Amino acid sequence: MTYIPPKLIYSLSVLPEFTFRRVLLKGKILYPPILLGPRVEEGVPGWDLIQPLSRSPPPGSLSPAQIFSSEIENPSTILLNRGFIPNPQAASIRAGHEPPPNVGEEIVVEGYLSKLIGQGWSPENMPERGEWFWKDVQRMADWCGGEAKGIQPVLVYVIDRESLSARACDHLSTSHWPLVDSRKASRAGHGHWAW
Repeated sequence: MTYIPPKLIYSLSVLPEFTFRRVLLKGKILYPPILLGPRVEEGVPGWDLIQPLSRSPPPGSLSPAQIFSSEIENPSTILLNRGFIPNPQAASIRAGHEPPPNVGEEIVVEGYLSKLIGQGWSPENMPERGEWFWKDVQRMADWCGGEAKGIQPVLVYVIDRESLSARACDHLSTSHWPLVDSRKASRAGHGHWAW
């Protein structure tokens, strides 16, 4: 397992080297949440919950020289994709009736950096309306406070089962046969393409 360097600001160019590598993160969850989607997980509509994480070094992983360096005193803040949440919970968070999970709490999570994909066929993001359709990590970081708050354009996906609800992480750890839903295909007269 790899620990991402505390200050990525000097080494953002090396992020592709960390793509799909498991990483360990420790830090405090901050506000504001970002709801990315909509998504569907096993037939349930919902959103991906992204929250800023103000990182701190994991205990016992640093040399004495690193403990006193200024780089370790102020680790960067990055974005953390906590996983899938269903529509009712997302609507409650968006309306302000329910606080996002773990805000202000220090957590330790295992995750991975994903390859960033462009907009593709998705509509344009509208952060002022709370609508994020695709992962524009630079714009997400800027919306959460950007350089003024030390937030870097780095997005890590959580894979730690204990840090998410069972519903949010079942899709990461459950192995099963893929489900092919061809109801609409047969209605259109193209059912033979599904087989």
